[in-house]
Amino acid sequence: MTKKIIYILSLGAFLFTASCSEERLQLLPEIGSPLEEAINTENDMRLVLNGVYNKMSASTGFGAAVSIFGDLLSDNAFVSTANDGYFLNTSRMSYSPEISDFSMYDSFYNVIQQANMVIGDKKLKESQTVLRYKAEAKIARAMSYFYLVSFYSPDPKSGTNQEYGVPIQPEDYNPDNKLSRSSVNDIYNYIISDLESGIAGLSGATVTKRSVLTPTAAKLLLSRVYLSRGATGDYQKAVSYANEVINNSPSNVFAPITDKTTYTNYFTSTSSSNIDDQKETIFEIEQTPVFNNGGNAHPSSFYASNGAHKSILFRQSFINLIKTNNNDWRVALIGNLGSNQDTPQGYFGKKWVRGTNEGNYVSNIRLLRFSEAYLNRIEALFKSGQTSAALSYLNQFEQSRGENISSNITIEKILDERRKEFFGEGYRYFDLKRNGLSVVKDSNCSTNCNVSANDRLLVIPIPYYEININPNITQYPGW
Repeated sequence: MTKKIIYILSLGAFLFTASCSEERLQLLPEIGSPLEEAINTENDMRLVLNGVYNKMSASTGFGAAVSIFGDLLSDNAFVSTANDGYFLNTSRMSYSPEISDFSMYDSFYNVIQQANMVIGDKKLKESQTVLRYKAEAKIARAMSYFYLVSFYSPDPKSGTNQEYGVPIQPEDYNPDNKLSRSSVNDIYNYIISDLESGIAGLSGATVTKRSVLTPTAAKLLLSRVYLSRGATGDYQKAVSYANEVINNSPSNVFAPITDKTTYTNYFTSTSSSNIDDQKETIFEIEQTPVFNNGGNAHPSSFYASNGAHKSILFRQSFINLIKTNNNDWRVALIGNLGSNQDTPQGYFGKKWVRGTNEGNYVSNIRLLRFSEAYLNRIEALFKSGQTSAALSYLNQFEQSRGENISSNITIEKILDERRKEFFGEGYRYFDLKRNGLSVVKDSNCSTNCNVSANDRLLVIPIPYYEININPNITQYPGW
């Protein structure tokens, strides 16, 4: 028997991802059980799937890093001079395969390995319940691969180094495997296949919580995936999946925010009833006083003015973009000025609340929002040549945020709107990379202040420790 002896995190039993039934609190299979013995019942599979969500909560991955690195690797934010050492390499873009703030590579593959345990099970009869669990795991796996290829590989439209995708982990785990990189295109095809299979496997399933991966989440991800790949026909597919989210999501579960007070409270309220489990959220990682992703490793620890580290600030040039119109809803999400040791001073954001009525660092981690569907549709329509429709939808979105409408449309205007909507949520790096744009840091920068789109710095290096144990992984050129 060659399969690795595995364990299932006991914390998975505390992660309520589909319902609050007491059966979730049953003991996990005994630690040390081989894979063949780990899943013997549907309840066992449910517990292993809980472990998938548990691994997604890691602060080194979806639980914090995705949001933080997407800002710091862009022109949005910087680490204050008055810092305590966190994320300096990222802010300066001075990382290397040896010295880095990144632990995402391990974090995403941990999710994939756990998901593979569910997806690859061949013992249980494929009942509707089993198929549903496998579908959720496939969406989690696809989401992990998408972030891996987005961080560790070049843009698929660049035509450069497309053989440098990431390794595809077989469902039948073998610790002796020395996996090489798959091509970028192969990774995208794998992601699309998983998401389509996830949608099919969850057909007819009842959705009650936003901490569960759903067909709506898979459709939103597909709109982003097609927008990112940009192959022939992809932009129209991105439009179609965005429309699916906008027009066909269960309205009792998912819906956009339509008033300023609710929008502001969604981000800044200290009441968990206003910020967690809201219809605007399509997928979030649940946090509780008992179960969170690492205490003060929560994003609010770095973004909030009262956080434990309070070191990530937004550049004045970006804040001025939001303040172009003081009626813009997002003005209310700008926090206080940061340290006077920074020249010029940066601003705190108010999107991540340190403390709620439930305690510190327990607001849920929002990863997918309804608003993205609107903005994905606008960008995809523009790129497919449907500029009139793109402008019409851009104007609708601008009006929905209290802005003045645009008389014309450019990719810069579209990306500015995305930048204002998603600051503090980690989108900006991907928006720039997807569009082949340089990262230009116009202030609060000492090194790597103007990074061109084809620079190696926009492709995160595989860590040396991984290459040392797996000689079949080749480093991205230039590292």
